[in-house]
Amino acid sequence: MKVIYTYLIAATLLCFSAQLSLAETRKISRYSGGNAQIDAILNACPLEITFGSYAMGVDHELKSAIISFIETSALVAQGIERSYGKEGESKICLNAFKSKANAAKTALQIKELIDAGHSKRAPTSITFDGLTYSNSSLK
Repeated sequence: MKVIYTYLIAATLLCFSAQLSLAETRKISRYSGGNAQIDAILNACPLEITFGSYAMGVDHELKSAIISFIETSALVAQGIERSYGKEGESKICLNAFKSKANAAKTALQIKELIDAGHSKRAPTSITFDGLTYSNSSLK
């Protein structure tokens, strides 16, 4: 009985540590507002991805693909996601890069994901270095 109890404790600790390591590796944190420092970061965001809606919700496939890319990219250090609508609309600010060149590469790779998605269901845009690219301009 004591051996089974020991294994259960070990298994519980292993699951708990696996959950902690997944949480620690997540690059995008969720933010709901109310912090002046984070608001200032979002207002001066170097690379911003906006997921909009035409009253039918965001393009969840494209959003998942972009978030998956961000989470696995070695170029991106961290980001902040802020929801602003009732249909899943949100903005992701990627604000930590090792260099401006890494930010530019990331912007181009996300633009390629937006192009590949060809979503006419919902507008998705990326703003980098003062320029905005949106799939709503695709025909």
